[in-house]
Amino acid sequence: MAVSLDVDKVLLAVATTHMKDSYECVMCWCETEKKLLRPVTNLKDKSWDLGTFTVGNRYKFNVVELPPVEKAILPHQNEDMIVGNEVIPMAKDRKPLAQNELYAKLRDYGKLFVTDIFGNDNIKEDKYINKGVNCASAGILHCNTDYIRFYYDDRRRKLRCVIKVEGKQDLDFPCSAQYIPDKSDIEKSVNRECLVLLGLARGFHRDGDREHHKKKRCYILVIGVLMESPVSEVLKSESLSRNLESRKTELLASGTH
Repeated sequence: MAVSLDVDKVLLAVATTHMKDSYECVMCWCETEKKLLRPVTNLKDKSWDLGTFTVGNRYKFNVVELPPVEKAILPHQNEDMIVGNEVIPMAKDRKPLAQNELYAKLRDYGKLFVTDIFGNDNIKEDKYINKGVNCASAGILHCNTDYIRFYYDDRRRKLRCVIKVEGKQDLDFPCSAQYIPDKSDIEKSVNRECLVLLGLARGFHRDGDREHHKKKRCYILVIGVLMESPVSEVLKSESLSRNLESRKTELLASGTH
């Protein structure tokens, strides 16, 4: 049952993703409850203007309804939290936590397999989960830098992330993260631990799917990457950087894509 209240809650922003029409989505970490939460002002329209949040900063929200939000739809119901329109940055005079500091806070809560996050039986075609399934809508994958690779999909004009899985076919997810570690930092950090933050897109029908699939699909997205060691630079991902295509060889590719 949903819990309705009017209290303030301070959360740590750990990932931001780009949305259409100059909006963004934020994923936060609750440092007291040790869980991921997705603060939204409503369940129908986009909540936050682009640039509202900085990863590594803490923000105070006025909580209207804690998960599971009654009118939310699974699986997002498990992490959606309804908040007021006003968000207050905390400690403006302090620098945001660095990538390795965020890594240290979340490390112990990472899972070793994507199936540990969403459930083996829930993941379809290694890509999506059907809308309405009762599972997490976000999670933390604990792996190392040898097992991840970013590349640019020329056909879809989008950034993607390949995650190697021992003994199985590699997983290949869209990356909607606003910022990713510099490619050189990943390459230099051989066999170093990292956390890949995963989230589910809101359910929708892809082109041509509506006639064949009645259920909407929630596709798995890479929404952030946190490195164990400090990174020299954090780069805007393709979703925000329109000129990335011309720089893709330098920033992303490991050769073939």
